[in-house]
Amino acid sequence: MDVYERWAEIITVYFEANGGNITTYSKTVVNGKEYGDLPSADREGHKFDGWFTNEKGGDKITDETIFTGDSDSTLYAHWTVKQYHITFNTNGGSKVDSMTVDYNAVLTIPTNVTKDGYVFEGWYLDKELKEPMDLTRMPAYDLVLYAKWTEVVEVDAGVIIAIVICSTILVLGLAYIALACFCSACAFHSMFGKMNIFNYFECGKTLMAKFNKSRAEEFGGSSTGLETFSEAPSAPPTFEPQCAPSAPPTFEP
Repeated sequence: MDVYERWAEIITVYFEANGGNITTYSKTVVNGKEYGDLPSADREGHKFDGWFTNEKGGDKITDETIFTGDSDSTLYAHWTVKQYHITFNTNGGSKVDSMTVDYNAVLTIPTNVTKDGYVFEGWYLDKELKEPMDLTRMPAYDLVLYAKWTEVVEVDAGVIIAIVICSTILVLGLAYIALACFCSACAFHSMFGKMNIFNYFECGKTLMAKFNKSRAEEFGGSSTGLETFSEAPSAPPTFEPQCAPSAPPTFEP
């Protein structure tokens, strides 16, 4: 530092990043001397234009600019929004022109792309078509979008009619079977009332006991079974079961 600098006025200059990032927020300068090294700055999606005396507009200050002033001052970072590109891979569909979009601008992606025999299913961020394009604003990098398609399968009108007829016949057949089962259930209920499965077993046991008793008496044996008999009967015994109704009842389904 020379003699002049010893007596010169020392001024503090502050730096305002204006939405960006910086590592140095102030420095000292000498009135009438160059600013010297100025800090760099960065901001996503923007290009740094330099330091200026006003937040908007003003004079641009560089390392070689001579400082003139008798009080502390502030320099402001100025920025220009960057632009990025979007290209479209239609995967065999109609051509879509590429787009140039400002960083963070609202995205309007065209959907009027066509392909014969296919239905457009949307744009994807990867070739494998696994990551749908769901960005609403332009990121700070270029994009390549890929179209996804679903093939349209055309079915002959005759085939459709045949399917409808077969389906109708199947439904009517199932309805007929269900109705027949219902009517059979009604008839069975009317004939045997509320007799459950245990009633049927008891009925069978009673009939068998009567049959055994009748044969025992016919053969001259004990009334409790067929233990002994003296001679064969001239004719097989007959009996009337007591469990079944004498005549089938009538019913209204």
